[in-house]
Amino acid sequence: MLFEDNMGILERSRPQLAAQLRETPPEGEVSRSRAGFPTLKARTAGGSLYLHSSYDPWSEAAGLTEDFRLLAGDVMLVFGIGMGYHVWELARRHPRVEIIAIDPRPGFFVRAMETLDLAPYLSRTNLTLVFSHDVLEIGDLVTGRVDLTNRTQVKTYIYPPLARLYPEEFAEMQRGVFEGLVQSVIKRNTALFFAEQWTGNLLANLEATWRSQGIGVLRGAFAGMPAVVISAGPSLDKNMHLLKELEGRAVTLAAGTAFKPLAAAGLKPDMVVSVDGGEGNAENFRDVEEAQTALVFDTVIHPSIPGRFTGPRFAGCGYPYFHFFLDSVLGIDRGLFSVTGYSVALYCLGLALEMGCDPIIFIGQDLALTGGRSHVKGSIYDSYDENPPPEKLFEVDGNHGEKVLTNTVLLSFLRNLESELAAAGDGHTFINATEGGARIRGTAVMSLREAIDTRLGGDYGTRARLRDLFAGHDPAREYDRLLASLREIRRDLAELAALTGGGGRLGRRLAKLYAAGLPSPVSLARIKKAFARTDSRILAKWRANLLLERAAYPVHVATFCDHVDRHEELDAREQGAMIAAQTETFYEGLKETIQRTENMVRETISQLEKISS
Repeated sequence: MLFEDNMGILERSRPQLAAQLRETPPEGEVSRSRAGFPTLKARTAGGSLYLHSSYDPWSEAAGLTEDFRLLAGDVMLVFGIGMGYHVWELARRHPRVEIIAIDPRPGFFVRAMETLDLAPYLSRTNLTLVFSHDVLEIGDLVTGRVDLTNRTQVKTYIYPPLARLYPEEFAEMQRGVFEGLVQSVIKRNTALFFAEQWTGNLLANLEATWRSQGIGVLRGAFAGMPAVVISAGPSLDKNMHLLKELEGRAVTLAAGTAFKPLAAAGLKPDMVVSVDGGEGNAENFRDVEEAQTALVFDTVIHPSIPGRFTGPRFAGCGYPYFHFFLDSVLGIDRGLFSVTGYSVALYCLGLALEMGCDPIIFIGQDLALTGGRSHVKGSIYDSYDENPPPEKLFEVDGNHGEKVLTNTVLLSFLRNLESELAAAGDGHTFINATEGGARIRGTAVMSLREAIDTRLGGDYGTRARLRDLFAGHDPAREYDRLLASLREIRRDLAELAALTGGGGRLGRRLAKLYAAGLPSPVSLARIKKAFARTDSRILAKWRANLLLERAAYPVHVATFCDHVDRHEELDAREQGAMIAAQTETFYEGLKETIQRTENMVRETISQLEKISS
């Protein structure tokens, strides 16, 4: 009866978990503790082990969790569930903390479903139960649920009895969590590091974006044709001599890092894909003048790159907010990349899928330190490979049953790629013809020679088709709206600078009031009303705010996220003084960002005005 009552709750709130538990046989031996609550005993090689107290499992759980110091918005990762007493106690004590509990053995939890009334817990929105030790599944879950862009605090707890019971599966769970957190850290650090630069690049690239065709025209353009994604892993050296045979027989998409090594070998892919806005990426194209290979680029790419390609160019957005800004404000919709990430291979995969290509063949996709190197010879990373810095390395499965070494970044890329291959679903053929490096789950392994002989057909006329698609673009019809919109944004930015200056002054006024003592309710109400008036006028400049969204992100993080104070430890005056200081800092930082952005918009307008003069 209890099992069906509990299952009914799960089937309404978490149907996938309910289906998994219905198919899971119960595990462990249930007995009554001295306090009368059910407890659980598991068989071990040396006898048996109680997973929860045989005296009072609820009191045990209270003792285990009473010292956790958690704040609203924190994330608590619990390794090991069993019957869940410690998990339920954490959820009771911390209703505003997100709790993710992971366990490889759902059979123990089935016993809890049979013997405990779990109604107060199973429908909690802050509680996620996961029964798996699959590294990829856990990593994806953690990356999706742990948002470090807002400086979430992540705490972990390992439940000792279960860690002793199955240490190897626990190690896999911990590895999955680690990899997921690495993804979140990379996401946050990238957003912080490039936030304002991406906005500047977007504006500096506006003319190139305006003159380029959108990636949307590529959808279905090469249906049924094979595609070869060429990355810059060290194993590419093994296959360079075969790449001439790909010309015309497959759509070849090269990552920007591979472009110079390919060009040095006299090879020109059909398309080169480049998305990184940093100076390092610009080095991949230094001294390049290319007319045959089509450039596919993100609108926040380093501004020096698009002008080096005089042939077909296709622009798109990897970030939805920039896509929305270009489309809804400037009227130049160039399309949104369907697959994105921190590896260009992901963009290439997404393009190949959008174009309807099949099979999709990967080469140079080592994602490991093959021969102690991270990249093909002749890439910009040669000096890095010759003098690698000390770093933590990990063993992963290789393509032929061996173990290979990889680093944190490459491991992150590997998991990203495996996730996207899994998301693509059935109906696609993925071949890993890298001939070295890490095993990529979801791909069939074969040599490039075999792939060419068995999977490629005749000449598809790829480059002529790309030229025709590019030729269909008429930028002149977008010019007037683009220029008018930029001029309006510039006016709005000038007004925003004045408004944020006023907000900073209000923050200083508030700080002075708290410095003199606890302000009166009348004084606070008056300042609160002034803040509301200022904020409403700021929010009304929605076009300029869309442009500022990323540029202002570091200001928000530095003001409100990186200095997390425990408000419950402060009295009313201290809390007010802290809020006043944060407010002043935020408005002043925002004002500086707005002024820099206004200068960039002014330069972009000047650049575009020269076209019509």
